[in-house]
Amino acid sequence: MFLFLLTLLAGLSSLPYGTRGSCCEDEGEKSGGTRPTFYTRITLRGNYIQASTGLRFASSGSVNLTGLPSGSGAYVAKAYLIYSIISSSSMPAMQVNGNPVTGVLVGSAPSPCWSDPNIYTYIADVTTLVRANGDGVYTLSGYYNPAGDPPPGGADGATLVAIYCERDYQGTPPRDVVIYLGAYSLTDGEECDTWGSVTDLDSLQWTTGNFNATNPVNSAKLTVLFADGQDNWNGTCGQEIVQFNGNTLRQGSTGLPGGNGYLWDAVHVENATSLISGGSSSASNYFEVKWDESGCSGCVDCVTAVGQILMVSSTNSENFDCMALDVEEGWVDEPPLLVKGDEVLLNLPFPMWGDLQVYSPDGRLAETLAWGQLEKGRWSLRSLGPGVYYVFLRTEAFGVSTKVLIR
Repeated sequence: MFLFLLTLLAGLSSLPYGTRGSCCEDEGEKSGGTRPTFYTRITLRGNYIQASTGLRFASSGSVNLTGLPSGSGAYVAKAYLIYSIISSSSMPAMQVNGNPVTGVLVGSAPSPCWSDPNIYTYIADVTTLVRANGDGVYTLSGYYNPAGDPPPGGADGATLVAIYCERDYQGTPPRDVVIYLGAYSLTDGEECDTWGSVTDLDSLQWTTGNFNATNPVNSAKLTVLFADGQDNWNGTCGQEIVQFNGNTLRQGSTGLPGGNGYLWDAVHVENATSLISGGSSSASNYFEVKWDESGCSGCVDCVTAVGQILMVSSTNSENFDCMALDVEEGWVDEPPLLVKGDEVLLNLPFPMWGDLQVYSPDGRLAETLAWGQLEKGRWSLRSLGPGVYYVFLRTEAFGVSTKVLIR
């Protein structure tokens, strides 16, 4: 037994960073954390693009965002920076092109086998920056990047997501863009029995909902984010499998292959229409980390599930109206719609079906004033707080909009 323990300890000293050794090592570190949960859904006549990069062991990094209509930020409805940091306490600091951004904590978990004890996931609203810059290179800096050999933690990586309106938004069907976020580490969930056999799989399952797919699905896109999924072992160490709705998206015997740098993985499927059932409103996710073929004498990788972005053609009503990105002060089209002070005046030449709604500058529906058969009327905006709003009239024959300032 004494010889066995010496052999075991000698083997642990040569493990690569972020891996788990033989069965009984580091019993204090277990899988757990914040499962990916719903963050937001934007339904619009548009799509999303993403750019990802690893940040570990570097004081700065960059992502190259491409694919916006005409390369312009004028079409950006919302933009988010999603990033994860391994540290002893919450450290959300981050800069984009030298500008500090405010990262909101959306999940935490045990460290994926580094000496800093925790990993934290953040999301920052960077809509203003992306609208100003459009397509191009965005430099990330100012994040936690400690010294050491190896360092105890630091930023693992980041993904920039831009949700945009199509140029021909009137000819584009509505699509749901759903974001799920968290931080759930798969570390030491497998166990070995007395005879050296694996008795438990280290896996994570979650359900993505909050969408309503068309039938059939005519457009879909998917990105699943992971932190610390090494893919450059010398030899085999750990097997990882990513599945969506029972379809294997990626698997490897040396971590997650095809990552975005040393310790960040955006598993991206540009055309995911075949992965989603027509008319569905939920999807299943499965992620597994298991021992290599050496069994209990081998090792296992430690990985953190960070989140997911899903786009799917939708039957939901829009909650971001792309007309908001084109509205100018005053009249836009014909004058059946007028705003005077804090009142909306409607004077249609004859009854017609439609809706009259108010949106905030970021495209969120603030209030529905009227819907159904419209003709003439007067509505108060006193229930809205001070700020700038956009009033939209959409009918079976035309659509007009105007901007209003509530003091």
